[in-house]
Amino acid sequence: MFTSVIKNKNTVKNLIICGGLSIFLAVFAYIYEIFSYGQYSIYMRMMFIFPLISGVFLLFKNSLNKYLLNTALAVFANGFLVKGIIEISGRSSSFDYLYIITGCLLLFGAAVFRKKKA
Repeated sequence: MFTSVIKNKNTVKNLIICGGLSIFLAVFAYIYEIFSYGQYSIYMRMMFIFPLISGVFLLFKNSLNKYLLNTALAVFANGFLVKGIIEISGRSSSFDYLYIITGCLLLFGAAVFRKKKA
């Protein structure tokens, strides 16, 4: 079997996973909004974007870069979930900014460890 066929299968599989995760997060935010008596948070509404971003950057060749990028986007999605829940409950917290700082550090690591051109 040719490696291009394997790469195409993995790319399609990853796109399906990213799309499914985006749909799940959008439905989760919608259901959470229904049960929160009309209160909503823009953070919770926009958390589905991070798996879509991950799907766009699937073509990275370096696996460390891919893992760091996916981890950073997962940290951002979790941070948006926590921030949305805290906003809907009417409270405030200073710990939700740790998600943003950690995600930015991971994105910086993904930029540093990108594959060098030959």
